[in-house]
Parts: sequence; structure tokens; C-alpha cells
Amino acid sequence: MKNENFKIDNNLLWIGGGVLVAATLGAGIWYYRKKKREKADDGYATTSSGQSKQTSSGFKCVSNAYPLSYGTCHPDVEILQRALKRKGASLGRTGKNRDGVDGQFGRLTATNAKKYFGKDSFNATDIKNLK
Repeated sequence: MKNENFKIDNNLLWIGGGVLVAATLGAGIWYYRKKKREKADDGYATTSSGQSKQTSSGFKCVSNAYPLSYGTCHPDVEILQRALKRKGASLGRTGKNRDGVDGQFGRLTATNAKKYFGKDSFNATDIKNLK
């Protein structure tokens, strides 16, 4: 019986190590992004008593009633935001679809509402006409 030593080519080690590092890095990036999406606040930022509350993104809701204006958190703000999206407005990456439709009347919504509709405050009739 002959004693044979098992040899691995040096290039094969480098290729295998590179694949392992790339796979580990990819898994780490995927996990980080997943946790970041889970952490995003998708709910409305007012308490049941209507008091203001600051969201994890730093936006402070000061109202949850009409008229809809800067600082309002209301489901009908989403109607306004969808109308703005149809007109081509960029509202950021918040909301459950990461398209800026989050029900929070913040800086981007206010800027685009003024630009596309010429207003910064909306009543129930205005919102009904946007549907």
C-alpha cells in the first residue's frame, strides 16, 4: 500500500474562500435590510386618545382630524398621497409598499401638494374629489 498525500490546488482554496465570503456578505445584507423594513413604523402615529406621538422616523403627528395639513396622520392622507403619486410626485420610501404612501402628512406630502394642487390644507370635500 502506497502512502498518498491529499493535495488541494492553491487556486481552488482562494476561489472557495471568495465564494464563502460573498455568500456570508450577501446573507448579512439581506438580514440587515429585512430588520430595517420590520422596524419601519407602518401604523398611524396617533394614540387612541388623539394625542400626538412621534414615529420612529422622527415625524410628529399633531392631529388626526380634518382639515388635513402638515402634521396630520389620517387614513385619508393616503388618498391624497396616491393622487400625488399618480401625478408623478416623489414621496420617499415610507409606507408598507415603500412608495411614500404612509398616511402621514409630512414635508414631502406638503411640498408636493403645494406644487401639484396649489394647496397645503385639504378638507373632506377636497379628498372626496381626489378619489
